[in-house]
Amino acid sequence: MKLYQVKAQRSGGWWALSVDELPGVHSQAKSLHQAESFAKEAISLATDEDPADIAVVINPTLPKTVMRKVLASRQKVAALQHIQEETASLSREAAKALLDSGLSQRDAATVLGVSYQRVSQLSADGGGSRGSRVTASRA
Repeated sequence: MKLYQVKAQRSGGWWALSVDELPGVHSQAKSLHQAESFAKEAISLATDEDPADIAVVINPTLPKTVMRKVLASRQKVAALQHIQEETASLSREAAKALLDSGLSQRDAATVLGVSYQRVSQLSADGGGSRGSRVTASRA
């Protein structure tokens, strides 16, 4: 799969798309949400590649002050995700340790500040995750 960098620049109410690696390959999209499929189509027409074999990275051109805020936000989100993963691991370890020390699920829940059902999820193999559901279908 070939990866192409696509520059997206506002032009009126549209995003003008240009492919850095393929001079002369341009397209436009009303929204960035549509930009990937339109860019792949334009690249496919220019290179005869199957759109399924094309990957694109859309790089919107934004004012520097806005871009700094976007990048700072993305960095914070990445850091938060790391902290969230670390916290989940520590919560699983703590729940298992509390149960192993002889506490009931309800007492462990009180210590951890979560529901006893969550303690059950945390102490199960794999740890479970909030919001995950298992559904069964009738055969």
